[in-house]
Amino acid sequence: MELPTDRLRPGETHQHEASGPGGQRVLVAERAVTLSAGGKPVTVRVAVAEDLARVSEASSAFAKDLSIALVLLGSVLALATWIQVGIGLHPLVALRRGVGDIRAGRIRHLPSSVPTEVQSLVEEVNALIDAQEHEIERSRGRAVDLAHGRKTPLAALAADASRLRERGERDIARDIDFVGEAMGRHVDRELARARIRGSTGGNPATSASVKPLIGSIIATISRTPDGARVTFENLVGDDLSLPLDRTDLAEVLGNLIENAARHATERVRITVADDGLFLVVEDDGEGIEPSQLERVIERGARLDERGGTAGLGLAIVQDVLEAYEWGLHLSKSELGGLKATMAPRSTISKLSGPSATESNASATSQQQA
Repeated sequence: MELPTDRLRPGETHQHEASGPGGQRVLVAERAVTLSAGGKPVTVRVAVAEDLARVSEASSAFAKDLSIALVLLGSVLALATWIQVGIGLHPLVALRRGVGDIRAGRIRHLPSSVPTEVQSLVEEVNALIDAQEHEIERSRGRAVDLAHGRKTPLAALAADASRLRERGERDIARDIDFVGEAMGRHVDRELARARIRGSTGGNPATSASVKPLIGSIIATISRTPDGARVTFENLVGDDLSLPLDRTDLAEVLGNLIENAARHATERVRITVADDGLFLVVEDDGEGIEPSQLERVIERGARLDERGGTAGLGLAIVQDVLEAYEWGLHLSKSELGGLKATMAPRSTISKLSGPSATESNASATSQQQA
């Protein structure tokens, strides 16, 4: 081997890479050793070498084993971290689901059986819900009191108009009647809105059986002059239930069926479509012109601002359905008149189309604002 010409001190060890037999690269370790020969110290240079190919193979094998071990260790640590974070955040996930159930109306309060770390948060959220319910009830009561307080002045105003009409002041009496009727419609609407419970009111959602309710509404409307001249077809199944409060559902169906009876020629039909997703009320009257149907859902439009066939009743229906995240779609009926379809808001878009959906969403946001 060709050793480098370096100076070795006693006890030192030097390492070098050099060329070995056959030209292969070797790793050389050398050391100076002092021996005694004939009573005199003699320094001997001792060198040993190893083929670097074998050292490289050993280093590669070690690196491979170390990489596998590190990958396994990293996987185990990542899994352990994921499990630890999942277990740690599980109470918050349960809280998120509970808040979703409250928004959907399935429960009224968050469950109290939670870890101590989030117990105070649950108590604060439940207290906030109670305070909100109390404020909503107070606001509803104030709205009802205000609406009822306006009833008596309106009745007095109608009596004054009647006396003016008897005196021959018919124009003034007609103007007073017009103003009083407009104010009365707004009062009636506010009373209906105040009664709406809706899915956002904090009460658990209840299912109302539809067919018996429709039967009782038909029995009531049949006693009116409009209801006595038409035939009602209740084609709803016996087992159909809708996730609306029975009082609110009666408000919706009562207005729809009454509106259909008022404008029908001789038939009013109540059916179910799409496996119970849509509840449809149709009549065989003159209906609404297509241009008016488009105006009903235009941006910022309110149904109670339309004259003729789209009156206050449809506006109340829309208000009640929006409280439950449902919607109302108006179209031409096969019977010839108006077809009123009530369904969840997510499925109303299938009937309305993208443009109408955007208009409805904009109108809803403006009404809420």
